[in-house]
Amino acid sequence: MSPRAAVTIFFALDGFAVASFFARLPSIQDRLELSNGRIGLALLALTVTLLMAQPLAGAIASRRGSAPLVTAGALMVSAAIVAPAFAGSFGLLVLSTAAIGDWSAIHLAETLGASDATAVAGLAAFSATMTIGRLFGDRVTRRLGNVVHLRWGALVAAAGVIVAATAPTVAVAVAGFAFAGIGLSALFPLMVRAASDRAGATPGPAIAAVSTAGYGGLVTGPPLVGFLAEATSLRLALAAVLGLLCLTAAGLASTAR
Repeated sequence: MSPRAAVTIFFALDGFAVASFFARLPSIQDRLELSNGRIGLALLALTVTLLMAQPLAGAIASRRGSAPLVTAGALMVSAAIVAPAFAGSFGLLVLSTAAIGDWSAIHLAETLGASDATAVAGLAAFSATMTIGRLFGDRVTRRLGNVVHLRWGALVAAAGVIVAATAPTVAVAVAGFAFAGIGLSALFPLMVRAASDRAGATPGPAIAAVSTAGYGGLVTGPPLVGFLAEATSLRLALAAVLGLLCLTAAGLASTAR
């Protein structure tokens, strides 16, 4: 099996595993009687642990290679996915969601009244278009260039998030999440590629540095969604925070080469 095929299969399996948690997130929130603010705090645990792990992961990859990290990460994600099913308190949920979290299913269920089965449609649409964008992203980049691809991707993502946040129906919200997925699909890979291709840079630490910076932005994003939703509404929180983050990414795209 080629390295590209192995990486593609691993991320596909990872996506399926994480999606199985997202599909149950509204039910977990209801069962544990968690407010949006407390879900936001759980997502803060996610981003803090990501920030802590990225520099260490880069150092280990440069010395030991990526295979041990991938194996260990797969085992930890699997354990984190199982834990919420048995969570009997908020404290355990915070620990178990240190690897995963998303607001799309909660938005569809809480704001638009979707059933648990239907609420996962937003994540499914987002994931599907994200996958398509990743598979064909190299071709688009060759045609448009890094900067143009990044900027337009961020703008499309911002528009999609705002549509999803303000949608009057589930179908419109799902379409918004689909546009967000296609727009965001290229952003992170292009920034990682730019870091690893820099002259004199060691790929492992360089990629870890970019990942740490990116997840640093996520430290404020997901918790703010929860805290703003608690104070106002989930619609406003999603539109204000996620839309602003995507627009900011569009402005910073000019730094890529």
